[in-house]
Amino acid sequence: MRPLSSDRTARNARRARPERTVRPARVADAPERTKARATVRRRPQRSRMVRFREWLGERMARMKPGRSAYILAAIVLGLCGIGGLAYGGYFKPVAAAYESAAAGLLSASGMTVSAIDVRGRVYTTREELRAAIGVEQGSPILDFDVEAARARIEALAWVDDARVMRLLPGTIFVEIVEKRPFALWQVDGQVWLIEEDGGLITREDAARFAGTVPLVVGEGAESKVAELIAALAQERTVAANVASAVRVGGRRWDLILVTGARVKLPESNLADALKDLARLDAEQGLFAKDIESVDLRLPDRITVVPRAPGGGAAEGEDT
Repeated sequence: MRPLSSDRTARNARRARPERTVRPARVADAPERTKARATVRRRPQRSRMVRFREWLGERMARMKPGRSAYILAAIVLGLCGIGGLAYGGYFKPVAAAYESAAAGLLSASGMTVSAIDVRGRVYTTREELRAAIGVEQGSPILDFDVEAARARIEALAWVDDARVMRLLPGTIFVEIVEKRPFALWQVDGQVWLIEEDGGLITREDAARFAGTVPLVVGEGAESKVAELIAALAQERTVAANVASAVRVGGRRWDLILVTGARVKLPESNLADALKDLARLDAEQGLFAKDIESVDLRLPDRITVVPRAPGGGAAEGEDT
């Protein structure tokens, strides 16, 4: 066997790992360390989101109001974009964190509903409109669903159209266009307030419009009232003496005058019949006479029936 050289022996000795020195445990100190460890109270661990909110609040308190508003708007809009991606399925793990962050930011930044600005309200009550808007002061403004609120508002009886917007940082803007009361329609013992095209508005407060809009009666009267009102507008003397109009058989009109007399109009040539009625009044003072009825249904004759002294109808006369 070949003996090792002295150099190789020295090199192997340097490569050898030195033995570890085992340090004896300090038994006497162990109870003291345990006691000291027991007396130290650890601070509760706060989540990163909580620490971020506190940091953001401190930073915003040091900034000028105008500058902080722009910064907050940028942060919130950024979170909205991230949240949209999260809810769309692109970043599902961050969806819950986004909700917490957005709510915390809105609360800390003051971007909550502080005012509700309503325009165009005349007949709609404040209470029903506020309930339809569906938001309270102090709620996060970006949680407010604009489209849902608009649908609820347009479902109200008086509202024809509505516009709803969020005006950051804290205003909800609502503008409504209300329906225009055109006439009262009596049918089946009920009175409806209707629009010009015959659309129903309401039954609840229709009585307060009595005397301010025309009254029409009978099935189908609501769909033809605009045509009648337009024709009466051409004969103001006749219109001033009409108390109501009754739709007969869905074909023609009877006018009830303020004196109680009934004017029977033809199915066609309504404008010509009203002109004849205005001419009779101008020539003979028809509306001042005590008459029971006027029949204009025949094109070649007009029949006027005076009221009998006893209250009944006398025999008619042609004019």
